[in-house]
Amino acid sequence: MAIDTASAKNVGVFIWTDDTNATVNDIVYLADINLVPGAVATSYMPRAFAQQRVMCGRFLPHWRADGASFNIIALGYSDSSTNTFAAVPFFRPARVAVAGAVVSAAGDFRVRASPGGTVTPTAITFNQGGVHACLVNITLASGSTAGFALEFFSNTATPGAYLIFAGAEL
Repeated sequence: MAIDTASAKNVGVFIWTDDTNATVNDIVYLADINLVPGAVATSYMPRAFAQQRVMCGRFLPHWRADGASFNIIALGYSDSSTNTFAAVPFFRPARVAVAGAVVSAAGDFRVRASPGGTVTPTAITFNQGGVHACLVNITLASGSTAGFALEFFSNTATPGAYLIFAGAEL
């Protein structure tokens, strides 16, 4: 079917099914579809789910706890007893530098800030974005020492803890 691309503003796709007992609330599942601009359809080879997931990672870098166990996220440093930073690495480089972060909840995470022991953050906020990592600011009520290294990890009681880094979407 030829479409006048010089004057076309919108193109609709009509899908037909020969189902003889369809009702208003029926659902039609569509999969492995390839819409191609141009007069000739190209061959189509669907990607494996794992391959597609890895490719999508460059548009929305994220980290998610894999279960109810300690999940080390990043290493960082303290610049005071209440102010700490950690550089969270991405599993795949982002399309562009990220510009923000969404955190499940500060209480989903812990900081091991030697010699202060393990501390629950009061806030986790975006500090600086990059293509390979994001620097997050981790605020504590107390318990850290300026100049000391720290370990940033998830809480064992919260298997759904997550960090999502935004801004690399199309």
